[in-house]
Amino acid sequence: MTKGYLNLVLHAHLPFVRHVDRDDRLEERWLFEAMTECYIPLLQVFHQLVRDQVDFRITISLSPTLLSMLRDCLLQVRYREYLYRSLMLAEHEVERTQGDAKFHALAQAYQTRLQEIKEFYDHYNGDLVTAFAELHRVGCVELITSAATHAFLPYMQTEEAIRAQIATAVTTFESCFGFRPRGIWLPECAYTPRMLTHLQEFSIGYFFVDTHAFTSAHPRPAFGTFSPILVGNSGIAAFARDEESSQQVWSSDRGYPGDYDYREYYRDIGFDLDESYIRPFIHPDGIRIHTGFKYYRITVKTSFKNSRTTSIALVKKRVNMRATSCSIGNASLRICTARWVGYPLSRRHTMQSYLGIGGMRGRFSSMCSCASFTSIKTRLRPSRPPSTLRCIRITLAPISHFLRGGATAMAKSG
Repeated sequence: MTKGYLNLVLHAHLPFVRHVDRDDRLEERWLFEAMTECYIPLLQVFHQLVRDQVDFRITISLSPTLLSMLRDCLLQVRYREYLYRSLMLAEHEVERTQGDAKFHALAQAYQTRLQEIKEFYDHYNGDLVTAFAELHRVGCVELITSAATHAFLPYMQTEEAIRAQIATAVTTFESCFGFRPRGIWLPECAYTPRMLTHLQEFSIGYFFVDTHAFTSAHPRPAFGTFSPILVGNSGIAAFARDEESSQQVWSSDRGYPGDYDYREYYRDIGFDLDESYIRPFIHPDGIRIHTGFKYYRITVKTSFKNSRTTSIALVKKRVNMRATSCSIGNASLRICTARWVGYPLSRRHTMQSYLGIGGMRGRFSSMCSCASFTSIKTRLRPSRPPSTLRCIRITLAPISHFLRGGATAMAKSG
């Protein structure tokens, strides 16, 4: 059976926010919401997979600003206070919804989830960087960096500015994890050849670009976005974002964000409930804000929203997982129509400056995904019937898996 490899890459970034003078700045809630809704749940899943001895491989980029906030003692204390208030609200909600068939089970689910998040956070004494480092040490998660302040590098006017962004990224990463990153997620997937010298200086082996950087490269990559390429004579590999897979993450029409059975982010009890009840859990100045308690699903594009249930969401999640598997299979078929797909790295290419994807599209757009199929190591005859092509096995692998065979690939491909 033919074997292919799938790279899943998650990019995590938030702008640096830390107010020493006040603890009620709304911007700090970006971090706290992301930790509660995204980073800690993701870590919980990965650590559970490790405990269950499930073999998985994934690459995660952590921006220097995000790492700095996660390690900051003041923000760690404030996040504990945020969790305490959320758990207090959960207790009130369980009591308020008693006897309400639509919302009581959801209130209980929120309470259980927040308690599990608090237990996980306490287990690591507030240090989520250590939780990420443990996953890297067991070999399941490959950690990489991003530019220092997530600056748009093609618009940097001086070489010193580009170098400073990369140098700070590497030193911050090394101070957190004790080793230098092998890869970097370019902010907004934007690329300029001016950065290659600096990437070489700090031993960066690969980076990520948007799809059109490959489709416009010279010569045009034989395998399109489904195999990494070497950029010029730098020895650095570039991986392209898979557009179809990204649509499932980003698109409100074709992807998960628009699925009618998923949670409606903008319908929150912080705006719905009576002010006398919700006031202790919103801004001290009376500004209504998101509390994280959301009882409605997206429904349709209307102000009327149906209540959601956990069972419906779980069923739809399974349906979407199967759909995603089919999408991966279809991508595999597209690869296999090529006459020869055989080497981990394509030959040297020239790429011009590309402005990327403009990534801040959603509330938690700091977590986006990139998928590319690479290195299907076999020769396929076009006459082979389509039914046999569907038997391809796709294996999760870290990015570094493809770089280890680079020297051999270059020797074969010239």
